[in-house]
Amino acid sequence: MLIHKQKLDWCLAKENRMKKIKPNDKLSEEHINKAKHNLRAADYNIKGGFSDWGVSQSYYAMYHSLLAVLFKLGYESKNHECTINAVEYLIEEGKIDLDLKDIAFIRTTEQMTSKDAKSLREEF
Repeated sequence: MLIHKQKLDWCLAKENRMKKIKPNDKLSEEHINKAKHNLRAADYNIKGGFSDWGVSQSYYAMYHSLLAVLFKLGYESKNHECTINAVEYLIEEGKIDLDLKDIAFIRTTEQMTSKDAKSLREEF
């Protein structure tokens, strides 16, 4: 979709949002490890009655997973919206085999609530 390409171009226009880099497997793996850490922390906090922290940590687990994908493909993102949009663009271009519905889950977690994960993180 043209909108994702336009957003990606906007993100890449300033290095403080996103930039093209040499693919980096090491940083990709570090973000996967951070995502796993956040999932464990979310589970621990939710079971302990701290669901507000669990929501935030769940969001960050998803976010770090997306960053891992981007580092693997040669992008560095410092902007949440740019990260999400870049992955959507790469899916549409056939460069990664993920379902847009899975990425939409980060934006709209309708199965759990009427708000999206990013809004819940900010609210809590």
